[in-house]
Amino acid sequence: MKLKSEHREVRKALLLTEEKREEAEGQYKHAIQTCQKQMELAAQQTDELQARLAENLATNECLSTEVLEYQEINKRSHAAVARLERDVSTLETKERDGRRKCEALEDTLAEERAKAKERLRKQKEKSASENRKGLDNI
Repeated sequence: MKLKSEHREVRKALLLTEEKREEAEGQYKHAIQTCQKQMELAAQQTDELQARLAENLATNECLSTEVLEYQEINKRSHAAVARLERDVSTLETKERDGRRKCEALEDTLAEERAKAKERLRKQKEKSASENRKGLDNI
């Protein structure tokens, strides 16, 4: 009886051990499945992040190209503005010179008119004097 009792206890212990082993295997399989799912999710997230990174790099490259293009346009615009400022300065100088020449010509014209009026006045006086002499001689 003692042997049967020990035998039962050993069987009972074996059954408990087998149950615990099966339970541990179930937990192990569940842990493996969870890890596999997490690895798949991590791989999917890595792929998505790599795709976003590639897209962002392409966008950054496009933006860098646009920035360089706008910098070149800005540089050309500044050069054009500087050239136009020089042109304005040159034109202002030419305008001042032209005004001075015009004023000088107007002064010369006024002097010539005054001289012409004086000559005309003298000519009229001379003509009137000659006419008087001619009338006096008649």
